[in-house]
Amino acid sequence: MILETTYTDKSNEQLINDLVGKPFAFLEAFKMKGIGSKRMIIEDASPNLNPI
Repeated sequence: MILETTYTDKSNEQLINDLVGKPFAFLEAFKMKGIGSKRMIIEDASPNLNPI
């Protein structure tokens, strides 16, 4: 599934929250000394995804 997340969309936000859970609050993230991961580099994709 690919979602356009450049601009906020309530339906996309609800779908993401349902699939992976709500985002961490600022203080929670601060207490964990940061959250997230490094940039994902896609080296190869199926032919159907190449235009995207």
